[in-house]
Amino acid sequence: MSKKAPYSMNKFLDKVVKVGLTDGKSLNGKLVHISQYEIFLEVKREGKDPKVILIMKHAIKYIM
Repeated sequence: MSKKAPYSMNKFLDKVVKVGLTDGKSLNGKLVHISQYEIFLEVKREGKDPKVILIMKHAIKYIM
């Protein structure tokens, strides 16, 4: 996967972020990849290996 994408979210790549979703929930994790329509977030889990999840951009309210 390409690390660099021509999007304004590049400043968040490889950083731990909080992603707020449009349904009111939020996720914390490391932003590992950005593509045109989705982002990939690595989420740490207690006692288990980290899990990479896909989040569609239209479901994102904010990233901080």
